[in-house]
Amino acid sequence: MILLPPYPTGIGPGSIAACCILEYADGMRRITVTLDDALVELAESDVAASRSPSVSAWVASAIRAKAQARAELIADLEELERRDPTPPRVIDGLARALGVPRRGLAKAFKRARPRAAQKRAG
Repeated sequence: MILLPPYPTGIGPGSIAACCILEYADGMRRITVTLDDALVELAESDVAASRSPSVSAWVASAIRAKAQARAELIADLEELERRDPTPPRVIDGLARALGVPRRGLAKAFKRARPRAAQKRAG
């Protein structure tokens, strides 16, 4: 008969949970999210159809895609700003819609403006 030492319980150092968490790749951590049933079913069906290796990978991919789309939108807005400066009230609305601080978006627009346009707008 092989006797195994008792495993510590809880989530502190040396516990089973801590041992499992150590198995995650560097730069990754475990979080909990709540999703609509339809999104869970979509993720699980993609995993079942081998379109994603796991639900976690599916969620990470969706988050990456949203971040990339947001970055591309901001880059496009900066390019448009170079051509035709945006009024402050429009910048306020965009910041609210994108969920980013107005100050950061305004700085991006200001950086995108050619110097001559900054003088006209200021």
